[in-house]
Amino acid sequence: MYIQELKKLVDNIQCDSMSRDEVFYDSGQGTLERRIEFFNLINELQGYFDYYLRNEEHLMKKATEDEFSDCEFSGLVKSLNNNIRSKSIEVT
Repeated sequence: MYIQELKKLVDNIQCDSMSRDEVFYDSGQGTLERRIEFFNLINELQGYFDYYLRNEEHLMKKATEDEFSDCEFSGLVKSLNNNIRSKSIEVT
């Protein structure tokens, strides 16, 4: 997930979003399933966020080095991620 996508996620789950309305105010058929799925996804996201926050100090210390580094591995990873994303977009 790129920072722009993370920003969109934050915008989508802010306190006055439709997501909040769906979880707190929706009723009718499928409500239980949607809420179960919502909390499953929130728990999955929480796991990722916890991981990043546990590594924040290390990542921030390394940021200064990375700012001026031309790492071939980084380019390879970005290329692979873009390739995977484009294939997953084609499938959906």
